[in-house]
Amino acid sequence: MRNRFLFVALFLLLASSVASAQTLTTAKEYFDRAYKRAEAGDQAGAIADYTKVIELVPGDYSAYSNRALAKKKSGDKTGAMADYNSSISIKPDYSYALRGRGLLRKDLGDTTGAMADFNKLLAANPKDGLTYFDRGSLRNTLKDYPGAVSDFTNAILYNPTEKESYYNRALAKSVRKDQ
Repeated sequence: MRNRFLFVALFLLLASSVASAQTLTTAKEYFDRAYKRAEAGDQAGAIADYTKVIELVPGDYSAYSNRALAKKKSGDKTGAMADYNSSISIKPDYSYALRGRGLLRKDLGDTTGAMADFNKLLAANPKDGLTYFDRGSLRNTLKDYPGAVSDFTNAILYNPTEKESYYNRALAKSVRKDQ
């Protein structure tokens, strides 16, 4: 009887492992197809596939973040914000979701929220030239020209080939009359 119990337990464990592996493979297939669809401009198809990934693997923070971007591109900013928030609630330091949410917040006029997201990103990675650029752009919007010049200078330091940082720094300097 005991051997039969162990056999059944082992069988169930193996069956569970196989089912789990199949789910992950299926989720990966949906994820890969979603990514390709998004790259090809098929945002609706990408959203549907990322939704399937989330159904199969509810804790997949990258699927939420990627679906958020597809929703944003398709004009669903409310849905995009919800997905960025879901991604960040699963993985609070996920830089792609934080950056995406920061940019979306800026687009929606939530400059305080956008600044908080950019600051969190820079606290985690103080050599992130792209985030310095994003925060510098936000500071330009807020007419914080000394802060914008500082951020664009850091953007140039960590990403010297990005021409827009030089241009935007020059604009911020000219507005503040600091040539």
